[in-house]
Amino acid sequence: RRRTMQYYEQLSSELSSAKKQFLRDIFSGEIMSDEELAKKIGFYNIELLPGRCYAIHISIDSFDEYIREKTREEICRLKCDITDSITERLGEAGQVSGICVDTSDNTFIAVMNVKSEGDAVAFLRRQIKEAAAGFSETYGVSFSIGISEAIEEVGALCTACASARRAAENKVIYGINSVSFIHDVETACYKREIQEALKYIAQNYASDVTVEMVAKELYISAGYLMHLFKDELGKTFNECLTEHRINVAKELLTTTKSKVYEVSCQ
Repeated sequence: RRRTMQYYEQLSSELSSAKKQFLRDIFSGEIMSDEELAKKIGFYNIELLPGRCYAIHISIDSFDEYIREKTREEICRLKCDITDSITERLGEAGQVSGICVDTSDNTFIAVMNVKSEGDAVAFLRRQIKEAAAGFSETYGVSFSIGISEAIEEVGALCTACASARRAAENKVIYGINSVSFIHDVETACYKREIQEALKYIAQNYASDVTVEMVAKELYISAGYLMHLFKDELGKTFNECLTEHRINVAKELLTTTKSKVYEVSCQ
């Protein structure tokens, strides 16, 4: 009887490892037919709710700097905490189910089903942001997180994993958590000057930034840049700068132990 129990425990462990490797293969872009994909998803008992299932890409920012001060054991602990806890944290209320696996030391892919009614993306974004804040507070790192479009059928799983990664890579400022939905990324088709100006704001918001300084960097007039902001974003340059500073402050206050006066001085 003990041998039988040990056999089933070993079999369960091997199936779990095989399931995770299957997801890693999908993430890496391994090509397989829809029929083969459907068979493996069924064999590994991976739940996919059409229209309510999403791929999520999670990446640890500035990982090379983080590992300089960490032992291999500490890095492994971080990986295990994320892969083991992300589904538990998201599924605490029974509204989200799925699986999360590591694809490298600093990247992870998850396939999540949203069972709650209403806006699935808004719910998922909120839950993920809360989970990331918890990890940031514990480990002192920030994350870039991307959410794919809804997966309508099995054959779309590979494409969803790729779009989740693309959404995560659409990060303007590092050091704070970001959660991006692929639809928002693909529809944000602003003029090059606006994109460059927003990037400049994100990188220099803590200094005394002016519209004249940014315009000079872009080799355009300050008047033309101000016109672009109103025309493209419906806001002034200063409004966008202030809004960005407020968002950064909010993120720092919720994901770090910094005091209000410390954040205000940054």
